[in-house]
Amino acid sequence: MTTFLFFMTLSYLILKLTKNKKTKSLLKKWDEIVQEGIADIQKANQQAYKDIEIREGTLERRMQEIQEKSRDIANKSSEIEDTIIISEEKQQAKPSATIRINLESIREKKQDALNKQTQEIEDAVILNEIKANRKPPDKEKLRIKLPESKKPTVKETIAELKIKLQPEPKKSTAQEKVHQIITEQRQNSQRIDFVDQLKKELGLIETNSKTEQPKEWTLELLLSLEWKRFEEVCREYIKIHGCDARLTKNGADGGIDIELYDNDKLYGLVQCKAWITKVGVKEIRELYGIMASRKITDGTFFTTSSYTQEAFIFAQENQIDLYDGNSLINGIKNLSKNQQEKLLIFATSGDYTTPTCARCNLKMIKRISSQGKHFWGCINFPRCKSTLQIRKAV
Repeated sequence: MTTFLFFMTLSYLILKLTKNKKTKSLLKKWDEIVQEGIADIQKANQQAYKDIEIREGTLERRMQEIQEKSRDIANKSSEIEDTIIISEEKQQAKPSATIRINLESIREKKQDALNKQTQEIEDAVILNEIKANRKPPDKEKLRIKLPESKKPTVKETIAELKIKLQPEPKKSTAQEKVHQIITEQRQNSQRIDFVDQLKKELGLIETNSKTEQPKEWTLELLLSLEWKRFEEVCREYIKIHGCDARLTKNGADGGIDIELYDNDKLYGLVQCKAWITKVGVKEIRELYGIMASRKITDGTFFTTSSYTQEAFIFAQENQIDLYDGNSLINGIKNLSKNQQEKLLIFATSGDYTTPTCARCNLKMIKRISSQGKHFWGCINFPRCKSTLQIRKAV
């Protein structure tokens, strides 16, 4: 705008110097244009001043709103501190270091209130003594004071809070004992006499109960072994004969329980069935099918019971060794006495009759179905729904 006015004034001076008739008319037009320009500039300035005033007004309003909000926040924070102090006094808990100052102020208020009460008591006692023509007592003896307390440090406050916030030790219930035994069994890879330990904890049996351990190998003892212990006994029996026998993982063996190795090279497969009923040809064919798929020629089948005639014929045709309960007992009795005793101790250590869950590798417990039937169920039910039928007593 300044450049515009400069050129306008310059042209005006030039035209004025010429002093012609035409120049007078032009000068009028130039004057009108200049006046219009000046008016526009004034209007623009006025509008700019109005905009500035409006912005300043909005800023002031916003500042006022911010100040009001800050006041509200301060009031709320003070209310929160008061509620915290009151709740801590009700709970008789040690106050935190951040609100110790507020507690001191409350203590001072209480002291002031007590001082007022004691002053009233002092006046009443003195009046009574004067009326009775006696010497009034010392005011200090009548004054009530709050017990003095040292200001605790932050560390002492935190330590006392931790002690007070610690939950009281609960009395161990039967459910907690069961849970403790299960966790110990999961953490410990060694075998645990789970059922006996559980019964002792729950007081179902006496700790000093006299249970006679088997003294020799019999078919009755072999039939009483649960499936997992029977597999382990078969593995130990094979190891005694100098073979490298390894148990397979639960639930992922494809029907094979023991694998035989020679210098870490697989050469034989073993399957074990702790059954009371006879093993049929179906189970022998399944073993032969696994042998053929894995290109293994050495196969062995162990059972606590016996075999059908068809199973015996099929095993002979395909060179599969069969061990029934009687033949396994005879084989164990042909071992040395020391080997028999070691194998017997291994077989009967802990709980050797309660079956193991194939999925969780934990001892199962007896359950009752909705129809009233008894069965073995996993202790992790309902997460694990593995079940086994209860075998009849031999």
